[in-house]
Parts: sequence; C-alpha cells; structure tokens
Amino acid sequence: MDPVTHGLTGWLIATGLRADARTRTFAAVAAIAPDVDWAPILWGGDVLTAHRAVGHNVWVGVPLAAILAVRSGKRWRSAAAFYLAFLSHLAWDLTFVDWPEKLLWPLSQHAFPTLGWQPLSAQHLLSLGAVCACTVVVMIWTGFAPWELFHPSRLDIVIGRTVPTRGAKGAAPDKERSDQGAVSTRGRGAVSPNNARGQPGDPGA
Repeated sequence: MDPVTHGLTGWLIATGLRADARTRTFAAVAAIAPDVDWAPILWGGDVLTAHRAVGHNVWVGVPLAAILAVRSGKRWRSAAAFYLAFLSHLAWDLTFVDWPEKLLWPLSQHAFPTLGWQPLSAQHLLSLGAVCACTVVVMIWTGFAPWELFHPSRLDIVIGRTVPTRGAKGAAPDKERSDQGAVSTRGRGAVSPNNARGQPGDPGA
C-alpha cells in the first residue's frame, strides 16, 4: 500500500486513542516504518528476499514501539498506539500486490498470501479515498492535523475560520457559563447601599 494510506492510518489510530501530538506524529512514522526493508535496493541487494520479511513481521514492531514510547509522555498508551499503527501497515499490505508477507519471520518462513490489489486499481483508490475522508472528518472534529508536530495544528491556521472545530464550539458555552457564574457570585456577595443603611421602618434604621 502507498505511504500516504499507511501514515494517515497510523495517525488516525493514535488520535482515536487520545494520544498527544508527538505520539500521533510518531504513530504515522511507525505505520510507514516497515517499508524500510526496501533499503537493500540502494546497494544492489536482494530486495525480493528482504522486503515483506525483515520489516514486515509482527516481532520487529515491538522494539520499534518501545523506542518511540521512550520519547513520549504516556508511555503505555504511546507504545500501544505505535504498535497498532505498525500492525496496520501489515494489515494493509495483506491486500496489496501479489507479494506474500512473512509475518512470523525469522521464526517461520511461512508466506501469508495477499489479496493482490494492484497500484491505482479501483480497490486501491477507494481505500486511499476512504482514509483521506476519515482524516478530514477527524481534523474537523478534533482540530488536530497530521502535520501538527511541524506546523501549528489548529485547523483554522490551514483553512481559515470557515470550518469551526468541535473544540471551538464547545469552548464558548463553557466560558459563557463561567462568566455568568462569576457575575452571579459577585451579585450575591454585593451589598446594596439601602441594605447597608437599613430600610425605613427597620429596627436599626
């Protein structure tokens, strides 16, 4: 599957777990990371042997998640987000191209078959479109954006204030209630001049 689909899926998973901005961004990285086993092609190595084996197995994601979690605040939640993002890559690749994955390598050489979707096929484009659509909905709902670690994450920075976020909608009533409460408190604590002097006819007036 393409890196955009992988990266956005990882970001969506971390956002669903209510992770912080750093964790959401690193989760996108973790979701793309398995494709590092393409590296042998840079020095003429046998990519057919390495790809979908060295990086595409369930074991290598564990130390990757642990290393990334060290740099995050809520480490258990971060580690879970990173590992699930990593696994999402393996899941997507089980649909893409007729190139089996060795999910249990090196303990097993068994190659798990894929659905064989081809690049730019209808299935591929629909999957990419669905992930992008979900990302836009989550951006509007939360006010976060996938590029937030490198750029202000508020959605209105990107597209102006034409699309209010859920957080922005929820903030106004809370502030209004707070202001009303403050006014009410001041009103109860205040003493009018008439009460201070006493009303006509009162014993102390």
